[in-house]
Parts: sequence; C-alpha cells; structure tokens
Amino acid sequence: EAQITNKSGIASASCFWRVKGQANWTKLPLLTDNDLLFKTEIVRDVNLLNDTIEYYISATSNNGKTITKPFTAPKGFYWFYHGKNASPEAPIDIYEILGITDNNTKNSSLNVENLFPNPANEMTQLVVSNNKKSPLHIKMVNMMGQIVYSNTISIDNTSVIIQLQTASFSPGFYNIIISDNDGNRNVKKLIIQH
Repeated sequence: EAQITNKSGIASASCFWRVKGQANWTKLPLLTDNDLLFKTEIVRDVNLLNDTIEYYISATSNNGKTITKPFTAPKGFYWFYHGKNASPEAPIDIYEILGITDNNTKNSSLNVENLFPNPANEMTQLVVSNNKKSPLHIKMVNMMGQIVYSNTISIDNTSVIIQLQTASFSPGFYNIIISDNDGNRNVKKLIIQH
C-alpha cells in the first residue's frame, strides 16, 4: 500500500514488479477507496524458491503529470524477499512494512484486541493478549520503513494495556508491530493526525 497525494487528485496509480534478474516488469493497478491510500497485492506461491522481488510505483495526477517512486525507476527500485524461508539478510519486519502475508504462517497466540483511538493525536492504546508470559517487543514503523519507536516490556499477566504517546510523531501512516520471543507477531495500522 502507498499513500499518494496531489493537489489536483490522482487519476491512476500502478505498481510495477519483477523477480530479480528478469527483464520485464509486471504492471498491477493500485486501487483506492479513500483517495489517499492505494493498495495492490503481488500474488505468488509461497512454496516457490526464495526470490528477491523488485518494484516501483508510478502515479498520474488529474492534471496529467506522472511521477515514479523512487525517482530513478525503473533503473532504481525498491525490493523485498519472498519465499517459504525468506533470506535472513532481509529485515524480518519488511513483511509487515509492505503488508506481505505468508500463507504458511502459524496460528499466533499473540492478539492485539484494540487500537484506540485511531486516528490518534496525543496517544493511542492497545490491548495485547498472549497465552504465554513473554516479553513483548513493540515497534512503530513509518511508511518509509524507518523504526521511529522501539520498546520491550515485561508482562506478568497474559493481557496488558499498552499506551503509546503519539504527540511527538509526524502526522501520517504507521505500522505498529508487536512480537514476542516465540516468533509470534501482530501488526496494526495506525494513523496519526494533529
């Protein structure tokens, strides 16, 4: 997903992707239901060999101007790993940042029951439950993939309310990634508005 804006509005947006080493790009339309957040899904069999997926985004405004991200596309592009056992060289959180789902993911005992308020201004809170006592690792990642907040908390109970102070963060879209020491992860989308 991508947040795409222009004063005149967005007429169309596309994601171009390929497996590393291939010459041709596959074009996917980016669709929206709110005029800001555009989404698409690259569908591949998770049992394929590990591959590096390269991609870039192109958008055309209502006034006819087209821009690509990154600006150097298609010679420059973003990338992520795909496969049953993604390469350890890739940051594990790239799957959450890009909204990639692995159909072989085990059922998680980690559950985020609430994220309120959302959109947030001064703060938001999460009710996190886990059927095991385990330290919880919390990361807040912006749409550039930068970790803007990271913390680990110890819990005595299997359910805890976590408050995140959001007043100092820039307005925008964020991923809240909660994980435990057993490899369970849960991701929630957060919008910050001031």
